[in-house]
Amino acid sequence: MNPKPKSQWKNVIKFFIILFAIFYLMTIFMDILHPRTKAPQSYCRAQIKKIEVILFTYREEYGAFPNIESKEFMSFLSGKNKRRSKYFNSPDEWEKILIDPWKIPLNIKITDDSVLIRSAGPNKKFYDDDDIIDITKN
Repeated sequence: MNPKPKSQWKNVIKFFIILFAIFYLMTIFMDILHPRTKAPQSYCRAQIKKIEVILFTYREEYGAFPNIESKEFMSFLSGKNKRRSKYFNSPDEWEKILIDPWKIPLNIKITDDSVLIRSAGPNKKFYDDDDIIDITKN
C-alpha cells in the first residue's frame, strides 16, 4: 500500500482550512475598513426628527415657529418654557445638532405651516439623490 494518497488529502484539507481562515479574516478587515454607511444616515434622520419636535413644540406654546437664532428660542431650549422642558444644557449643544454627521450645516426652511430640513448626505452636496430630506406640515 502507498501512504501518499492519505497525505495528499491531508494537504488539500490543510490548504482549504488556511484558505477559509484567510477569507474569514479578510471579511473582518473589510468591515473595519469600510463600516456600514447606514449608521450616519439613521443618526441624521433621528437628529432631524429631534429638531422638528422642538420646533413644533415651540410653535404649540407660542403660536409661531421661532427664529432659531434668537435669544428667546435659546432660553426656550434651556428650560424656560411652559413645560419647563430642558432640551439642551447649553447653546453649543443646539449648534452641534444643526450640523449633520458629515460636518455640513443642515438646511432648515421654516414657513407658516411647515418645516423642511435637508442634509447634504454622505457626498456633502445639496440637492442631489443622496440628500436626507424631511418635510413636516401642520
